[in-house]
Amino acid sequence: MEFVEGTTLHHIIKTTGLKPPQALEIIMGTCEALHYAHAEGVVHRDIKPANILVDTRGRVKVTDFGLARHNSPSAEQLAGYTMTGTILGTPDYMAPEQKRGMHVDHRADIYSLGVMLYEMLCGQVPQGVFDLPSQRIAVDERVDQVVIRAMQQEPDRRYQNTDEMRHEVQTIRGTVNPNARAPQPRGVSTTSSRKNPALIGGGIVAVIARFQSKAPSRPSLLWHHQCPRQSRSHRRRRRKNQLRQSSQSRRLSHPKSNHQNRNPSSPARS
Repeated sequence: MEFVEGTTLHHIIKTTGLKPPQALEIIMGTCEALHYAHAEGVVHRDIKPANILVDTRGRVKVTDFGLARHNSPSAEQLAGYTMTGTILGTPDYMAPEQKRGMHVDHRADIYSLGVMLYEMLCGQVPQGVFDLPSQRIAVDERVDQVVIRAMQQEPDRRYQNTDEMRHEVQTIRGTVNPNARAPQPRGVSTTSSRKNPALIGGGIVAVIARFQSKAPSRPSLLWHHQCPRQSRSHRRRRRKNQLRQSSQSRRLSHPKSNHQNRNPSSPARS
């Protein structure tokens, strides 16, 4: 038995995790290893992260062929049963036909590859109705289609061989999706500013307002230093106006006040 200096893919997923490029690289290596086994008529039937070794150089090793069967099974192996009547495999990674106890071929391993790819990207096994990888992490949306096709319920709708799946993943890694969008933080609208030019001005105004609110208030300090001079000058002008108005009022009211103070009983001079 070969000694592999490394660890299992399961351990990597549960500890450090994998970035999308690393996950795609590992799935390509697994596809290549399984392509050789399938070409020899061998179906693994238990593909899962615990049975994938990754050495210190990043190379992939498929292990544990204990449940493997030849693609042309004998009578005892029909319908996916052992001689004791037990269905073999790991339920979370088993293809639907394998769970139903039907005869399986190499396309059951392709279903397991789709589950494993999703787990490497999202950190958990897909169950029931699940979100696509691009809805959970920043990854090319074309990877969604790889997962969906590999995990089709009907074997005829999956990839028909692992080399086909590997080639599509390799194409995604080597080309840029022209329809790809940059990942947006939650709560930020993805509406294009070209379609709505008002977003540009509004965004700039918002940024300036936030910057000014955080900037030092030196202009305000300058205003407070100038304000007393302007106030004293204004008060002097206001005081002069009040004195002028008061003087004019006394001039106008003086004759009237003399007339009111004259004694009405005194006879008028002839």
